Amino acid sequence: MKTEALQSIAAPPAKSDLLPGIVFTGERVVPGTTPENIFRESEMRYVFAGQFVRNRSVIDVASGTGIGTQYLMKAGARSCYGFDMDMESLSYAISTYADRGCKFGACDAARLAVASSSVDVIVSFETIEHLPDPSVFLRECHRVLRHDGFFICSTPDRNFFRWGPANPFHASEMTRMEFLRKVREFFPNCKLYCQGSVNYVRYIAEMIARERIVPILEKLGVKDFLKYLLGTDPGTICSETEFSINDGLGAPYEVKPYHRQWLSRSPYFVVVAQKAAE
Repeated sequence: MKTEALQSIAAPPAKSDLLPGIVFTGERVVPGTTPENIFRESEMRYVFAGQFVRNRSVIDVASGTGIGTQYLMKAGARSCYGFDMDMESLSYAISTYADRGCKFGACDAARLAVASSSVDVIVSFETIEHLPDPSVFLRECHRVLRHDGFFICSTPDRNFFRWGPANPFHASEMTRMEFLRKVREFFPNCKLYCQGSVNYVRYIAEMIARERIVPILEKLGVKDFLKYLLGTDPGTICSETEFSINDGLGAPYEVKPYHRQWLSRSPYFVVVAQKAAE
């Protein structure tokens, strides 16, 4: 990707010796404050995408703090640009990873400041559900990809997460078929993958218990015991600042081809789509 293709991107914050204190909300990996399971989920998505990026130009849409963008560069990308709208996250990414070959800039996912047919791979994880009109984003991705370029995108399964509290950051959660139909409007050639596997019956029972029973037991003074039984404790915080395939801790969150299961369900879908040659 040529640098001049980025001219319309808003100027990123200047590099500073004092990194901003970014609050972890659950929507992006913040090194040093992210629970282990959420860190590994994100890590394994980027590890999966890493097999598509060698010697290719890549953009990481909604790159957050840049930890995934850096992994794609380490996986062999010829160039890798991270785009996000959160200026504190961009400041962290620039301060931490820019000197390793990555570039970062402020850019709206619905208006990618990149020349048409100029990118080999677009990676965008847990982004599309934040957008009020996913079609606008998909159209932009189709525009900037070169022919035969890859679009790699993940999203949560609405049928899975509907049992828990509503996510205030999500504007358009989708079921498996809704996600596939939306992507296929622009990328007919696509393959569906899934991430993780959870006993669905047990998950529903736990969600109902958390929403209805925990508040009652809190008043009785035994909430902490129930949280222990249900595993609601977020667990240890991961202190790592880079993704890796060498630690083996991400195995439960591996991305695999989608297969329907009777008692288990995957929380996340991942699609790999290829732009057809014209």
